Amino acid sequence: MVNYELKKVLEDIPFFSFLEENLLAEIAGCFEFKTYGLGETVLKSGDMVEFFYIVFNGRARLIDADPAGKEIILKTFNKGDFFGEESLFKEEKANNTIRAASDLVTAKLPKKDFIRLTQANKQIGEYIETYTANQSIQTFLRKFSIFGSLSGKEVSHWLKLLMQEPVFKTGGFVFREGDRGDKFYIIVSGNAEVIRNIEGEDKVVNKLEAGQFFGEMALITEQPRLAGIRASSELKLVSISKEHFKVMIGKYPELNEKINNVISMYQLEKSKIAGDLASKKQEIRTIPLPSELREKEQEKTGEIKEEYIPRKKGIGILGRKRFPLVKQYDQTDCGAACLTMICKYYGKNVSLTGIRDMANVNQQGASLLSIAHAAEQLGFVTKAVKTTYDRLLQTKLPAILHWEGYHYIIVYDINKKAIKIADPGMGFRTLKRKEFVEGWTGYAMTLEPTKKIEDIEETKSSLQRFISFVMPYKWLLMEVVLLSLLITLFGLASPIFTQLIVDDVVVHQNTYLLNTILIGMLVIAIFTTLSSALRSYLIVHIGNKIELAMLGQFYKHILSLPMHFFGVRKVGDILTRFSESNKIKDLLTGNSVSIFIDFIMLIVYLIVMFNYSAKLSAVVLMFSLLFGVLTLIFNPIFKKMSIKNFVNEASSESYLVESISGVGTLKSTVSEITARWKWEGLFSKSLKSRFKFAMATAYAESLGELLQTLSTMVLLWYGAHTVIKGELTIGQLMAFNSVVGMVMGPINKLFGMCNELQAARISADRLNDIYDIKPEEDPRLDNLIHLPRIRGHIRFDNVSFAYSKADRLILSNISFEAFPGQTIAIVGRSGSGKTTIVNLLTKFYAPADGRIFIDNYDTTQISAGSLRRQMGIVLQENFLFNGTIKENILTGSPDAPYSAVIEAATMAAAHDFILSLPMGYNTPIGERGVGLSGGQKQRIVIARALIANPRILIFDEATSALDNESERAIQNNLAAITKDRTTFIIAHRLSTVRNADKIIVMDQGIVIETGSHDDLIKKRGLYFHLTSQSLSLS
Repeated sequence: MVNYELKKVLEDIPFFSFLEENLLAEIAGCFEFKTYGLGETVLKSGDMVEFFYIVFNGRARLIDADPAGKEIILKTFNKGDFFGEESLFKEEKANNTIRAASDLVTAKLPKKDFIRLTQANKQIGEYIETYTANQSIQTFLRKFSIFGSLSGKEVSHWLKLLMQEPVFKTGGFVFREGDRGDKFYIIVSGNAEVIRNIEGEDKVVNKLEAGQFFGEMALITEQPRLAGIRASSELKLVSISKEHFKVMIGKYPELNEKINNVISMYQLEKSKIAGDLASKKQEIRTIPLPSELREKEQEKTGEIKEEYIPRKKGIGILGRKRFPLVKQYDQTDCGAACLTMICKYYGKNVSLTGIRDMANVNQQGASLLSIAHAAEQLGFVTKAVKTTYDRLLQTKLPAILHWEGYHYIIVYDINKKAIKIADPGMGFRTLKRKEFVEGWTGYAMTLEPTKKIEDIEETKSSLQRFISFVMPYKWLLMEVVLLSLLITLFGLASPIFTQLIVDDVVVHQNTYLLNTILIGMLVIAIFTTLSSALRSYLIVHIGNKIELAMLGQFYKHILSLPMHFFGVRKVGDILTRFSESNKIKDLLTGNSVSIFIDFIMLIVYLIVMFNYSAKLSAVVLMFSLLFGVLTLIFNPIFKKMSIKNFVNEASSESYLVESISGVGTLKSTVSEITARWKWEGLFSKSLKSRFKFAMATAYAESLGELLQTLSTMVLLWYGAHTVIKGELTIGQLMAFNSVVGMVMGPINKLFGMCNELQAARISADRLNDIYDIKPEEDPRLDNLIHLPRIRGHIRFDNVSFAYSKADRLILSNISFEAFPGQTIAIVGRSGSGKTTIVNLLTKFYAPADGRIFIDNYDTTQISAGSLRRQMGIVLQENFLFNGTIKENILTGSPDAPYSAVIEAATMAAAHDFILSLPMGYNTPIGERGVGLSGGQKQRIVIARALIANPRILIFDEATSALDNESERAIQNNLAAITKDRTTFIIAHRLSTVRNADKIIVMDQGIVIETGSHDDLIKKRGLYFHLTSQSLSLS
């Protein structure tokens, strides 16, 4: 039984799965079983690996140790996972320790038994060695789900067709633009650049890494190579011949579809760059639809594959599907909003924020490639096509379409004459065929769900997050509820007193009863006033406490977000969200209590009304129903207008902040009038949407008042008839009318509360849009190392960086070392990646690949705060806060003594000019340092960086804003400034970098040269040419 289970496990391991049943059974019989208790060591770091291990039951952990000796869990092995496979072919020591994380049973294959088997059957050894040696080929195979369904024999067959290519040195071309296509390539190791000749100059348009492929387009289209491939590091490749490649994609339509999908998306990116959208009207060859590919495959194999059908939400009236609309928060959100709608359509409630991050939306929006990448992460099979309207009629909907060259929309219904779209910016629209074709670029992306979408983590109710702010005040809110109930009961006294006065006092002329009623009314009025005042006080008090907690938490969360967030969001867009907390606070305090009380009041008042007259009460309910219908009609209109108001107000406020911040540029370019016109245009747009909202509100209120008047007239007419018939007394009718007036208030509030609830939900969505973004470091986890005092030893180990997996690499395989006390200069043309290195070093961003070590601590394992506290960072454009010069220098080190302030300012050559100011170090400066010159501001910032005595100092164009005299003063002090500190200097001026211990020359994201100034001049490379231009690198 055990051997049978082990054989089933072996069938799932790629390099055993191809074996025949008898060989698999023979190998299974060679395994030994061993049991380990929790915490026992399976394999110790440094020991020789003598076995191939399979986790048969339980869990094990791969463990490393940081420089302080603290254990770090690198990976957890679960049932069916394996390790030690490379030891089957060579002598190898364990790099890390593996320890049981629970009661553990392993199956071990001794190396000697494996060697005996491979000697008897060489096919086993050849195949496993090929598979384990080429991790990049495994990466390639994992990218295509088709290979996951192939038998081991079939995978083995294709692996045997791979040809090893000669190793290409850095700068060598695999092929050039215009060459004939003869092979399909997979990168085994190293990196490559895609080179295209644009306007007579070779330019890098993309970068490739291990596991990626290239060369497919020329083989499919039978055209010359559209771009060249150049090695950006030592490059190892395997290839498949043109003939075998065509057999492969012919046999596996899903692979053909995947490769064509990549080609189509690249074509879209190319057309967006070129701006050539004229081809959208041409009839073009389209890529086969998924249904057609399945049909062809089923015809060949005779198999019928079961299609995955996910659950769908949002069934509307008469069973028709109601497509979910998600509006964009910003004009760059359209692609992410479309993907969010697709997820909701298939029953998965996900947040727009999460999709934004997955699609790497920036201030330019998202490319179709990044949207496709996000969709595939979620569990969709994507396919980009350039097609026609007639072909779109046959496409499985919904689909994402590229619109007007810069926008994305959803098509969810189509016929020969018209098409229905969900536009994240404008809402639902129905367009005629001609109108649609004029705006459509011809590109579409279909998304087919797989079972993987069931694993998508859904977003919780948008208001649920804010309930916790109310819980500390639940007992005070209970007091508000009790006071409200008391006020409600006191309110019933008025109609009762009215009935008594009319029917008993006036008719019987009973003055004693009249005086008694008067005293009772005065007592109740006093109690009602006191109760109302106390309730108002409690609501305001609780509201202020909750608002402070909400805004404080929101501000804290914003400050904890990574730098990437501030790079893709507008300041005005962030600021508008602070005001949204008011609506949520009102709902959770006053409005929530009001809903509860109004509901209780409604029940009490209805009982009283029916006690007077069931017929009159029915008339009241009829008019209440009409009020409800009116509310349901206007609610969607108010929702749509509310979103539009928010977007327009955010745009105008964001531009206002931007224009005031850049007022110097506006004045220097005499653009004040243009800026004012632009703001007035944006503000006018905001006013128009506000006006439309106000008018819609006015129409709704007018209709409400009309219904109110009609209800009063009908009640008086019908009530008079009941009095005439003797069914009610005059006092009872007047009391009933009083109760009607009181009951209409709660009814109107309850119906009107739908609007307020909707507004609060929208506000909650906007706040959750920020809250759903993960902070730079989770404060709840204490799994990061807090750095002790560091020496400043820094090592970059094959570091690469891109903003997302779908984007090109900004940095590629960067490796260098800086020893404590060294000064490192980084030079290169603009856009070469100099500042990106600084951003990675300061943990503003994390590497996509490779590792960065500071004093042998991996930066991914250390707290960002403990690192930055030991860094002094000076950027080209730094921010000075509203306050005194002393306060600005003390930012980050508020407890430093006054002597440290003077010392830092002296080193930064700022002391003399500060003393020349009227109030010296206590001189107030305005926001952003208003009143100081650029050089003075920069010297204050340098002083701020020095006051904490940092171990690492970073100058990113720090002296570019200084005049010659100030720079000379800084240069004279540079030896003292950099003493015992590891210093990084990014600069364009020769005088700033020539004395550095090491100069790193960068170009297009890679290190071109390293050495001292004299060494690099002798090489006569890029640095020599840059210095000959006086290092005017920009």
